[in-house]
Amino acid sequence: MRISLAVTILFLPLTLLGQQSGAAWTNIGPRLAAALTIVADPHGSGTIYIATFGAGILKSADSGSTWSAVNNGLTDLTVDALAMDASGPQTVYAGALGGVIKSDDGAVTWRNLPAISGSANSDYGSVHTVHIT
Repeated sequence: MRISLAVTILFLPLTLLGQQSGAAWTNIGPRLAAALTIVADPHGSGTIYIATFGAGILKSADSGSTWSAVNNGLTDLTVDALAMDASGPQTVYAGALGGVIKSDDGAVTWRNLPAISGSANSDYGSVHTVHIT
């Protein structure tokens, strides 16, 4: 007997909000993408990455004022997980359909990590969590 697991996730478009003067919030984008994971450079460079459902990976280099898609090398535009290397925002890992992908150049390009890719759940083949140790 094979048991099938159906997972239902409610995806709502998420818009990041920036706080101004502690009292009011202002919409700073991005729009038209359901955010699944957000990572920001803890060193204060202003670099933020968002993994999205259907729009790939979005990047802001100015603390969220502007956004651009950084999908060169992605084979699927649904990205479930992101992790930034502690050394800074140039090295980023992403979990997506088929395995883990990596960028060493600030998300200009992405490449599959062959030792990890394909090792995800064989029924669904998507990596939902990435941790760097």
